[in-house]
Amino acid sequence: MKQSFLAIKKDVESCCTKYGRNPDDVQIVGVSKTVSAEIAATAVSAGLEILGESRVNDAAEKIRLIDQPVSWHLIGHLQTNKVRKAVALFDLIQSVDSVRLAEKIDTECNKSGRTMDILLQVNTSGEQSKFGFHPDDLFAAVAVIRKLSAVKIRGLMTIGALTGNTDRIRACFRLLKSQFDELAALNLAEVKMEILSMGMSDDYPIAIAEGSTMIRIGRALFH
Repeated sequence: MKQSFLAIKKDVESCCTKYGRNPDDVQIVGVSKTVSAEIAATAVSAGLEILGESRVNDAAEKIRLIDQPVSWHLIGHLQTNKVRKAVALFDLIQSVDSVRLAEKIDTECNKSGRTMDILLQVNTSGEQSKFGFHPDDLFAAVAVIRKLSAVKIRGLMTIGALTGNTDRIRACFRLLKSQFDELAALNLAEVKMEILSMGMSDDYPIAIAEGSTMIRIGRALFH
């Protein structure tokens, strides 16, 4: 596991050098949803600082078992009936895909006296199987969500098109980067464009080329 993590890290550094990026500007999220707590903990021991889980209940058990300093991100679709538990468990929710969900998170955070950093998930591929805001609806959603007291927008997230066509994948990432830059330029109160989460095991080099600051790696890391 240590070797896998170091190999991914080295490849990220090579990609960054190729595209004129600073490797320190690209964080690696280890997508641990398919592996045991023991295996995930091994990656953390090797230097991995962020673990990403897709299901709230599965994450709860791993968080209990992994007694190491690591940041936990929710990267999968969050149902509103799991929001209370998610707010108690995670440091960042990457998959906020509706105003209604953001409002529910805000309500639960206010009840527990905490705030929650979130990313807004955008469906840049147009694939119906994916969750996320339609790109045309993103700015209107930001206008509402940024007024919530306990929810803090920290960036955007997307999943590239599920295809071998690199041009289609690149177009997804380029669209998200464009919207990220537009929102950053607006300098909206309570909105900080700090995290651009895009790129997974098969397409993270393309994502890095297009400006990703956070890649989500599962299979390539935990194989």
